[in-house]
Amino acid sequence: MRMLAKAMVLVMVMALVAMAQYGAPPVAEKVELTAEQAKEVLVKVNDKTLTRGQAQIMIEIGAARSEVQAGQVWLDIQLLNEEFKRRKLDQTDRNKFVGNLICQYTFSNMLNEQWTKEVPEPNATDLKKYYEKNIDKYTIPTTANVQHISMQSNSAAKKVALQAKSGDDFDELYAKNCTESAKDRTNGKLNRMPVQRLELLLGKEACDAILKAKPGDVIGPFTGVRGFEIIKVESVTEGKVKKYEEVAQQVTAQFKNETIKSYIEMQKKALEQQAKIEKSELMKKLEKEAEEQAKNAPRGPGR
Repeated sequence: MRMLAKAMVLVMVMALVAMAQYGAPPVAEKVELTAEQAKEVLVKVNDKTLTRGQAQIMIEIGAARSEVQAGQVWLDIQLLNEEFKRRKLDQTDRNKFVGNLICQYTFSNMLNEQWTKEVPEPNATDLKKYYEKNIDKYTIPTTANVQHISMQSNSAAKKVALQAKSGDDFDELYAKNCTESAKDRTNGKLNRMPVQRLELLLGKEACDAILKAKPGDVIGPFTGVRGFEIIKVESVTEGKVKKYEEVAQQVTAQFKNETIKSYIEMQKKALEQQAKIEKSELMKKLEKEAEEQAKNAPRGPGR
């Protein structure tokens, strides 16, 4: 991937140099050519030629924006390639491998593009089924704005909760009583927090109580991740499921992406089954070690 990216960057740099020399049109000059026009030669160097058809391909893939620019970029590439060979740099094992790999990678991408074209357009029934099956993707979650005080002692937390329910200033109670390790710059405020996230931070019991509370209610203490939680509920915004019509374009794009991905994976599996693949013991060992590392890698909450 990185090698191909470097190769494409080099081509684009050459295109920019040509643009500075010859100027560039505001948009790429893609032209429909007849078979005869496509064979017309634009530039020749030694025994190599660039035709108008080939220049149009360069414009199509973004390597140039006009036939003039394509000619200059192509010429530069040929001259550099000839010098590369003159210095026998194409004879080193490393450069042979890199050049061959970039070529193979490019062809494999072209094959992926071809496979993508083979996937039929989705019909309305398939899209509706996908929407219904993945309804969570199109659901705006219920969120809440709350402020909480974390304490280590349940009995002390009960006293502070009574003070808060009696009308004492919650910010002041937070400053005086919140466990130091749990304090933050927001004074314990969690704004627009999805309920699933609140459940992870404050516990299920607290989350259920938040959903039932009214704005301004002080609830708790509840047992949470950081101790005993006293919570002031500012507001709760109910979630909603977006109608199919609202997300039709998003559904279509996601369905197509997943279908294409599955189709390409299926094609690759078929190729693997047909090919004779032999992995050395070293490769098997390295794969096992990589699998163990991935399994033991630290994961964030909810992952």
